[in-house]
Amino acid sequence: MMKCFPGSGERGDLRPSRRQLANCAGRLEAEFSLVQPEIVIPVGQLAMERFIGRVGLADVIGHRFSAEIAGRVVGIIPLPHPSGASAWTNAPGNRVLIQRAIRLVGGAVSGR
Repeated sequence: MMKCFPGSGERGDLRPSRRQLANCAGRLEAEFSLVQPEIVIPVGQLAMERFIGRVGLADVIGHRFSAEIAGRVVGIIPLPHPSGASAWTNAPGNRVLIQRAIRLVGGAVSGR
């Protein structure tokens, strides 16, 4: 769910400001209340920060977390952004973490 897109700049998409994020938070919370997901898969650093705080990718990719969203505890499985601008996803050690994360997503979807 991408709710706050401030547009593109010279070097790609712009990062929303704190104010822009705050302006969109209510709509996102309302959607979570309506949909009531059991699992959320934040893709990219900005999305991860929304649910588990500012973290290093290597510390969270391949791990499952829990967060309270709209009054419910929800599983969180972060994934890196697949942007071609990111060299992180191509590093051999990081590929192992991504594969682990994808297995976690598969297990969550199938109920394992």
